[in-house]
Amino acid sequence: MSRPQSSNDGAIAPPFRIGLKAIAPDAWIEIDDRYAGQLAEKARLLVEKGDAVFRAAPESVAAQSEALEMLCNHLVADHPGRVMRNEAGVQCVSSGLCVSDHEQGEPPLMTASRLVQDDLVIMQKSGGAHRLTAASLCFPSSWRLGEKFGNTMAHIHAPVPEFGPGTRTAAMIERIFDNLQDDLPARRYNWSLYSAPTLYHPVADHHLTPDAMHARSPAAWLRVERQTLRRLPRSGAILFTIKICLDPLAVLREDAESRSQARALADHVDALTPAQADYKGMRDSRDAISQWLRNAAADTS
Repeated sequence: MSRPQSSNDGAIAPPFRIGLKAIAPDAWIEIDDRYAGQLAEKARLLVEKGDAVFRAAPESVAAQSEALEMLCNHLVADHPGRVMRNEAGVQCVSSGLCVSDHEQGEPPLMTASRLVQDDLVIMQKSGGAHRLTAASLCFPSSWRLGEKFGNTMAHIHAPVPEFGPGTRTAAMIERIFDNLQDDLPARRYNWSLYSAPTLYHPVADHHLTPDAMHARSPAAWLRVERQTLRRLPRSGAILFTIKICLDPLAVLREDAESRSQARALADHVDALTPAQADYKGMRDSRDAISQWLRNAAADTS
């Protein structure tokens, strides 16, 4: 299983909680063994999908440039075996991709997105709330950039139970954004179960059926999002990063740590309210999913 590097402290975390944790700046962006493949898939999507995967408002240009600069500096300093700087710009060692860390005829955030597995979203405060003003969203988990672009955080999360406009959680997220320290990124995890291993998944059609959960190796995929927040000090914007780790659910039988995660995930599935289970695509299959996870947790064969 290609787990997120920090799976031991909460990759399978309780859903519908903010659950942010401060991390050291050198742990901001993670790179794993899917790096080259996901960068290639991003490059394809940026060409083929156009404004379905990239949009930027004019007022975001300064923040985009700052995000590109910060990401380049971080990657070169903290991932020296993966990324290096040369006379042409910043190069990914595994793929040979080299991008300029200055203006090169495309939006700076698009250039930045070519260097990391993460999707990149810029939020800027306007009218008392943070709004989505630029994003490279190649690997969405059941949401469309065109429907969210320009919206506030509360309206972006309107479909999520207890996260939409007027909720306590929405107000808390705004306070977190306002108080985020320049030199202290924060991280959280989010998980879902999907019926297909597709990285580009803008449509909420990932519902699992009870029948799909009967096999020892079901047609189900665990999709974990490693999300980070970091303030861009010059512009004051927030850079939101989303890295996808996608594995067949059957990996939760592999070893003792995996079985422990299966048990924790079963507890979270059982604790979902009906509205939360519906949002997660488990309206009819929650009991079957929970039983499969508990069987996996008990499997020592």
